[in-house]
Amino acid sequence: MLVSLKEFAATGTFGPVTLGCSRSDLERHLGAPEDLGGTSRKVRRPTIWKYGDVEFCFPSPGDALDMIHIDRFSGPGAVPIGWRALSIDPWVLRRGLAWQDFCREADAATLPYTARYDESMEQWIVEFTAGVSLGFLDEPDGFSDLIGLAWVAQYQRRGT
Repeated sequence: MLVSLKEFAATGTFGPVTLGCSRSDLERHLGAPEDLGGTSRKVRRPTIWKYGDVEFCFPSPGDALDMIHIDRFSGPGAVPIGWRALSIDPWVLRRGLAWQDFCREADAATLPYTARYDESMEQWIVEFTAGVSLGFLDEPDGFSDLIGLAWVAQYQRRGT
């Protein structure tokens, strides 16, 4: 299955996967995950299902998908990749893409968004009306030397 990140930004749907779907729905659409994570002595059931560079996160306890997250870009040209049944069309998204360049591409695609600097995160955040956000670093953050696109995420907003 091919998932377009441009379509994800525009609609908030990751192919057939949407926030709120169950683990069984996710597995039905994408097959078994490549890896599982987010367990501890207290949390026995995996909260993170990984398919290549894409992480699908479930709350603990709970069975409704509450976040889709990408912060690895391990494909050729530093683009995000999927795994097995999941293929990704990255559109223009690649590790290190400058937020200004991304905004030009979003404007050209006529995708409505807002861009703001988040002081607490020390990042530029681009948010689409469909609920997908992208984080961009202007300078290294102490954890890595990355500048530019650092992550893509959609998460269930609390209280909505």
